[in-house]
Amino acid sequence: MIPPPRFVKKIGEPHAIDIQVELTEEQRAERRKQACDLLDQKSALVEEKKLKAAEYGQRIKELDRAATMARQAASTGTETIAAVVQNYLTAGNEVVSVRLDTNETVAGRTATSEELQEELFGGSDDEDKPH
Repeated sequence: MIPPPRFVKKIGEPHAIDIQVELTEEQRAERRKQACDLLDQKSALVEEKKLKAAEYGQRIKELDRAATMARQAASTGTETIAAVVQNYLTAGNEVVSVRLDTNETVAGRTATSEELQEELFGGSDDEDKPH
């Protein structure tokens, strides 16, 4: 390519730069639509981020709770578990809770007046006794 006559010589290699150009009305309308679309995408992404942050926050809380329970179990040598129990009224008017899977007595308390009345008026069956 021959340089235009007003230039003396070419310096360096061709390279890209940013320049401002005038837009047509159609191009301006396209850019307005593009800007609106991008803002909509941003709003959606912000909402998604909030949901993910809440989800991660919940997962972090669950992990913290599980770690706390594990530390307490390691420290005390005991832990709380879910178990199915059957309550029995004893001859001493005490209610005991017996684990169904191990037949272990896990809790005891004094019977309430309602439980004592149930025993008096409801009768007792031999099949209610623990195995």
